[in-house]
Amino acid sequence: MSFPSLEPGFKSRLAHTTRRDEMKIILFGPPASGRGKIGREVAKSLGLRLISSGYTLMKKAASDPTLSDYMRKGEVFPDKFVNEVMSKEIPMDGGFVLVGYPYSPEQARFFDASNKIDAIVEFQMGEDVIMKRVAYRVVCSDCFVSFNMSTDKPKTHGVCDLCGGVLVKREDDTPENLKMRMYYYEKMSKVMNDHYRTAGVPIVVYRVDPSATPSENASMVLAELRRVGITGEKSS
Repeated sequence: MSFPSLEPGFKSRLAHTTRRDEMKIILFGPPASGRGKIGREVAKSLGLRLISSGYTLMKKAASDPTLSDYMRKGEVFPDKFVNEVMSKEIPMDGGFVLVGYPYSPEQARFFDASNKIDAIVEFQMGEDVIMKRVAYRVVCSDCFVSFNMSTDKPKTHGVCDLCGGVLVKREDDTPENLKMRMYYYEKMSKVMNDHYRTAGVPIVVYRVDPSATPSENASMVLAELRRVGITGEKSS
């Protein structure tokens, strides 16, 4: 599934219209496509804050049996709950790179009421690659950053590079749950595409290179954003 190409004239209208430290970019993509780690590198390069709905909701679920049950079954969290949680994470001022939110029409309406997006990047990846990545995926039990024991191993086996937490297998990383999440993503991505396309938000499609590092993929994402004129003015 691909988003439509940018409309003619978008590049000239959008280039250098937003200060870099105020840019707001959303990253969408299927499960295990590397949104979190690539997003972190994109945010670092632009000097922006990274906000991940996945990390945020996993932290909440870790201390709440009801929420944990949602994740274990591969079900999506209620929109009202997600909006409430994410509203506390998204700053009132300044820019950010936002991963995986908003993810439904109700979430988008809530989010759009107080935010104007500069660009959306849609990650694409083949389902066969996603299945392999999930099979080898582990996450930090403290900061919830993910690693791949085949292609993106931690420096020390079983230990998170970022915080030193213990790496564990996600309970919801089963073939059945993955199929459910893929189905929901395909369904919602079309709806969200239509929503933001109507709102005039530029959407860039990027096919993730599974053989490249998060930093290398981020460089290519930034190149695509520059190609369509979305770079932001440097802060004074």
